[in-house]
Amino acid sequence: MDTNDSHHFSKKLNRFIRGGFKWVIYAYFALIAAYIIFFVLLKEWTICKLEMLGTGFGISFSASLFEDLLVFLFLGVLGAIVPVAFQKLPNEESYHDRILALMNGDNVQQNPSLIKHLEAACADLLAFNRYFTIRIKILNYIPSTKVFKLQTELKHITTNMCNDIEFIPKDPNIIVYPDVAVDGNKGYVNYIGTFKPNEPDKFDEKLNGNHPIPDPHFKYKLGLKIPKNGELGWLTRFVIWSRFEKIEETTSWFSVFADRYTQNVSLIIENLLDEDVKLDYRVYLYKDDTRDPGTKDIILHSQKTELIDTNIELFPNDKFEIFLHI
Repeated sequence: MDTNDSHHFSKKLNRFIRGGFKWVIYAYFALIAAYIIFFVLLKEWTICKLEMLGTGFGISFSASLFEDLLVFLFLGVLGAIVPVAFQKLPNEESYHDRILALMNGDNVQQNPSLIKHLEAACADLLAFNRYFTIRIKILNYIPSTKVFKLQTELKHITTNMCNDIEFIPKDPNIIVYPDVAVDGNKGYVNYIGTFKPNEPDKFDEKLNGNHPIPDPHFKYKLGLKIPKNGELGWLTRFVIWSRFEKIEETTSWFSVFADRYTQNVSLIIENLLDEDVKLDYRVYLYKDDTRDPGTKDIILHSQKTELIDTNIELFPNDKFEIFLHI
């Protein structure tokens, strides 16, 4: 008998035992009810009838039955406590066994290749962004072409939800897409680093300096590894030229996507120009793409920093969109 057949047989045996034990419990409680009725509520009548079988038989039978009920109760309680005491809780099982418990159909248990696929697919869901801060600085503006020079800083704190395996993202790459070129320059990525959430100012620098953004995008393999039951912060900073032409066209909006479930998002914009800038922004929910996300209009005052929004919850493919104009 191979491992899968053994597991399948064990599963059926456990179901049979649990089903049979249930009826034993029912029978035990029925017997207790009968004892209470006949030897407590109707004691004299019952003893009288049993005495017809022999002198002292009623008293002897009542005492014997009571002792049997106590013994069965003791053994039953002991039999229930011992397995529970030595049984692992679901969260104490290995990652492999937790997947099998979740996908518990017989057609899954007997397919090792499918189990490996499920383990890999679920592994990418085992972390979430506890914090995600989007900080945008408006550095320059070219009125003739309606192009803004923007520095964007994306700061994540990602949490591993498992205490027994490390979290390694399926896609280890950071990707930055350019917009338009000014004097042949589409912008650059100038910093990528990681940090511990309890030491937010101490960075493990991965990339520094001005690295040009090519077509179709800039890609850097960060290779995050988040410890068991732990967290890791990571920061990306880049500068791009972005044209805001027509507010009614989606392609004219500057977008930042959530890569996974994100518990708390904050959007901060700093206007370093000598004039005020008008901001339109909205949160686009991917799971409800028929809903009008609504647009908020805000004035970004010259040389001021504005907290545009905070405590926003995002799911994968949800995004912030902003439109700037003067």
